[in-house]
Amino acid sequence: MKKMRVAIYDEDAEYSQRLMNYLNGKYGEQIDATAFTKKEHFVREVADYGFDCVVSTDVDQIGPIPFVRICDEESEEGYYRYGSAKVLAQKLIDRANPKLQTMMLSGKMIAIYDVSGSYDRTRYAIQKAKEIQGIYIGLEEFCSLQTDDFWMEELVFLIRERDEDICHQLEEHLQWFEGLKVLPSARCYLDYRYMEFEDYEWFIQKLSEEQSRPMIFDIGSACLSDFQIFSLFDYIFFLTHECEEKKRQESIFLQLLSYEIPDIREKLIFVPEEEYLA
Repeated sequence: MKKMRVAIYDEDAEYSQRLMNYLNGKYGEQIDATAFTKKEHFVREVADYGFDCVVSTDVDQIGPIPFVRICDEESEEGYYRYGSAKVLAQKLIDRANPKLQTMMLSGKMIAIYDVSGSYDRTRYAIQKAKEIQGIYIGLEEFCSLQTDDFWMEELVFLIRERDEDICHQLEEHLQWFEGLKVLPSARCYLDYRYMEFEDYEWFIQKLSEEQSRPMIFDIGSACLSDFQIFSLFDYIFFLTHECEEKKRQESIFLQLLSYEIPDIREKLIFVPEEEYLA
């Protein structure tokens, strides 16, 4: 089994070293941990040498890499600094277990996003929806699914009107695509131009209350009026690229997103090319 490469950085260098020694000593068959004493070395090495996960108090400069945040208070998402290192090891192992991740997605609101806006995002969103038996909701710039029924254009109107029967109507207008229930995108991103954060917030809250199946939103950049919309989702699957130009785009996007929503990285799941192109 391939070992999970983990980078560790904490302002307390001794603490980082103890975590590294514990992980390598107790879980050496599954985890290969490296501790860093200087932040600039940590940031550079993580960017250059392909770590699978980062453990740190400060993750704002690490780019699109999964992480576990070291917290000074107990947190379900992070790792409590004074807790058992065994808990940290289990969090790391769980992150490497895709079946467990799939189980965690049940009944959730999930966004699929890619800064490049390619059809790879839509293909992966459909694949993920099938995998977790969810419902696909299209928010593409231009609809790519074969359909003559663009009810999404009516749905946008109903959302803005706060129609209380919206979930029932949505269920009635779902279509079948390759054995999956889908709501295709509007024909053009201009149909979403009047949709504001409060509209998405109301709609996603209604879905959370009335839908038991996970909802997978295939999100194109042109369909978003506000970065804050990402905060409404339970998870964001962020497709990453090997191309240097696209990496720069991803880095800019993540910096802006983290500025707008400081705790957003807790919701991000990074998807490498080899996974979504497989």
